[in-house]
Amino acid sequence: MNHPLSHYLEQMPLVAILRGITPAESLDVVACLLDAGIRIVEVPLNSPDPFDSIKLIAEKFGTQMLVGAGTVLNAEQVKDVAAAKGRLIVSPNKRTTHWSRLSRQTSTPAILMRTEHCKTNANPINHRWSSK
Repeated sequence: MNHPLSHYLEQMPLVAILRGITPAESLDVVACLLDAGIRIVEVPLNSPDPFDSIKLIAEKFGTQMLVGAGTVLNAEQVKDVAAAKGRLIVSPNKRTTHWSRLSRQTSTPAILMRTEHCKTNANPINHRWSSK
């Protein structure tokens, strides 16, 4: 079932960021997180094989928690997360909100440093999905 972000935050107001996790580690780690009450998991896209991890986690735990990606910077990555059954997009790029809505994903901003925001939001881009 597709619950809004608030549904998961009400259960546990934390997001587990699994930076650097591999697909082989992902299911055991997320099982422990779920047992501890965590209901939102983000796999940053700079992790090894992030789409494989997202797919494994979403297939096993997707009905119990919100699973998705962080460090999402462009429309192609939003589509790749959707293809991996991820439903959460965490990004310093404000344009991902538009793209994630097109694929019925939840999107939330996350900026570690002001320079991240400037780098990803400085240049205008085409908001239409491309087939490239």
